[in-house]
Amino acid sequence: MASSALLFSQSTVTLSLPQIDGAVPGTQVTVPIYVDAIDNLVVGAEIYVEYDPAVLTPVSWQNVHPNFTGDPWTVNLNYSATECFFLWTDGTFMGQAIAPGEAFLDITFDYLGGYTDLNIGMSKGAPDYPEKGLTILLDPFFSMFAITAVPGYVSDGGSGAITWNGSVSSDWFDGANWDGGVVPTGADDVVVGAGMPNDPTLNLFVVAEVNNFQVDAGVILTLTADGYLSAYGTTLFNGAMIIQSDATGNGGSFIENGIDGASTGSFVYVRNTLGTGALGDPAGWHYISSPVSTFDSDAIWDYYMNYYDEATSMWVHHAGSPTIPCTPAPTMGMGLMQGWSVKQDLEYAANGCTGGTGQSIEFASAFGNLYSGAQTFNGTAGDPTGDFLNNWNLIGNPFPATWYYEDMYSTGLPAGWDDAMYMWDDASQNYLQWVGGAGDANDGFVVPTQAVFFHGDGSQATMPMTMDPSELYHSDYSFTKSEVTDLVALKVTGEFSYDNTFIRFLDEATVGFDGHWDAYKLMSGVDYVPALYTHAGDDNLSINSLPATELVHMSFTTGQSGTFTIEATETSDFSHVVLEDTFTGEQTDLLTDSYTFNFSTGDAADRFIVHFTPLGTIENNANNITIYSNENNIYVNVPEQITGDIVVVNMMGQEIVRTDVAQGLNVLPMNDANTYYVVKVVSNDEVITGKVYIQ
Repeated sequence: MASSALLFSQSTVTLSLPQIDGAVPGTQVTVPIYVDAIDNLVVGAEIYVEYDPAVLTPVSWQNVHPNFTGDPWTVNLNYSATECFFLWTDGTFMGQAIAPGEAFLDITFDYLGGYTDLNIGMSKGAPDYPEKGLTILLDPFFSMFAITAVPGYVSDGGSGAITWNGSVSSDWFDGANWDGGVVPTGADDVVVGAGMPNDPTLNLFVVAEVNNFQVDAGVILTLTADGYLSAYGTTLFNGAMIIQSDATGNGGSFIENGIDGASTGSFVYVRNTLGTGALGDPAGWHYISSPVSTFDSDAIWDYYMNYYDEATSMWVHHAGSPTIPCTPAPTMGMGLMQGWSVKQDLEYAANGCTGGTGQSIEFASAFGNLYSGAQTFNGTAGDPTGDFLNNWNLIGNPFPATWYYEDMYSTGLPAGWDDAMYMWDDASQNYLQWVGGAGDANDGFVVPTQAVFFHGDGSQATMPMTMDPSELYHSDYSFTKSEVTDLVALKVTGEFSYDNTFIRFLDEATVGFDGHWDAYKLMSGVDYVPALYTHAGDDNLSINSLPATELVHMSFTTGQSGTFTIEATETSDFSHVVLEDTFTGEQTDLLTDSYTFNFSTGDAADRFIVHFTPLGTIENNANNITIYSNENNIYVNVPEQITGDIVVVNMMGQEIVRTDVAQGLNVLPMNDANTYYVVKVVSNDEVITGKVYIQ
């Protein structure tokens, strides 16, 4: 749908009618005429509408302004073969009697098929005054005016539109609430008019579907946290749409295919920020982004607000301070797809401050300010080395629907981006991650108003990232996740929180960091949160994709001493997943058991080895075989006759040396310095493992 305005400096205005392009021939279209800002005394007025008679035939016209009585309009269909000529001649009116946006004439056409534009003009005049255009408008008695025409379907039973009557309840999915007793489908045009007994509400985890969608002023359409709406045609929204979310941040969603610029309604997405932190913090941190273009910091005075500055690799504090209560920071707009970290200030009201929004952030604006169509964020990467400490951009989902990152990943992220996505999780007080179908960041779904981190690889100084409506879904409740093979997911759990790490075997991956397959390990900064991660050279990884290997070194650290448990939450088709604790010498078959251990702050992080081949019992041989290093040599002392191999593996799982076991002292010179190696003595069904450091 569309609208156009005719100002006093113009003679005509052209109004496009894309709405009728999909109409069914034989239906009717109505064009309301709105008049704004008429000054001084007007005795009569002329409105003319040029049209294509092969597409439209005028059938009726009606005065609809509440200040006028009767029907003073007359029509002259002989003015031109392609024009209607409407005259108002009965009485006078003053400009102040017409408020902005008030309709005062409806013109109805039969639609014959095809497409046309309308040319509309207006002037002061009388029945015998045929002129049109700008000349008469210079008359001081008609000094200012604006005219707007807005197309819309007439629901006359022949248009195919289904009309809401709300006669039974607010339940959208109850057929009794619709004329004809049928709940609309995605092929139906839908009209929701005002003044019905009940306004509609969507819920039940069921997607409501419409084609062209018209909601009149005075209607409140509510989408609960489990309410979903898809509009495949054009939406003319003059009522109020309210979308709610729950305490987890999941909420209702609206997916549209085009918003009519004439929409005068309001939109609000209510983002619940109730904390779910591991220690029960009722006001946790949330990474958010706005679905409307007019949202700014003034809307949430009772929140701490930070934004991430890629150039300095630092959080910048913008708003909220316990030392200056009730004093808002300078107004700052939340730009397109810009992410913010926010946390409710629970002391705000206690300090006597007013203007807060509480545990829900209301992203409210005029409906026309809703982000519609593809949206682009211009990311930056200030560090050309691609160092994982730099080049981070916090990017938000700009839509009131769930964005599925995997759809972008499958077609390839733009040049300059690493492909992994990182999400803050308030419940675990930790970062979650996702790349290539693996990870723990909500299976790659980014819910409405959520922001996530992406990392630039340094190859491009600026990198546009476009999120497209074709990548939108209504939550992930009905989405079937693709099965990932050759994947081991390990979880460590402490008293207050947990962490996950992922190891994946891929022929196309390398032992180094792969921007398309790997994800860095982002430390939460919270001392009681454990961290479990593997390595690719000097990089710590949360998702490590590499060619198949016999073992992978794994590290663990946390800021508080305690007892922790490691378990395998996913093992694909692996026949052996054995966790070795190099501190205690214990081995645990993670396919059948979990492993509990004690950790003290200050313990070395590089503690575990994950084996993908069978291991023997170390205890029977520990006193017989000795593995150690001195300077640049590895020594393996085998006092008994043993048949087998000595294998040396670096920290990336690469085999460096393999040699036959010799009785006595085996000396293996190594070239690299300042490096750890894993040394294995493999004999029959037994494997004895040690770790050494070459200076």
